[in-house]
Amino acid sequence: MSTYHVLGVPLRSGSLYPGSENDAAAYRDANLIDRLRRAGLTVVDDGDVDVPSHERGLRLDEGLALLSVLMADPRIRVIEVAEYAALRDVQQRSVLALIDLLAQCLPR
Repeated sequence: MSTYHVLGVPLRSGSLYPGSENDAAAYRDANLIDRLRRAGLTVVDDGDVDVPSHERGLRLDEGLALLSVLMADPRIRVIEVAEYAALRDVQQRSVLALIDLLAQCLPR
């Protein structure tokens, strides 16, 4: 049976809008881990991950470094992109760079 590890990652560093900085706490407050366990899964809460705070978000090279570490960990099964400012990316350069960034981190 698989063991699932839950990591809290603050997402506010790349967001222009308040609220996402407490996502991990909100999931814990909603008893996510207990609910998963009651569903028969083996779940470990590995706490929160520190992410450097930047006013305008992470640079692409910083994002690649962070994603590379996360993707190298066999316990990571899902990466959620929770915030993307489409109205600020009319030419879609950022979203294409993000897709490339995620693709670079996939195992070969």
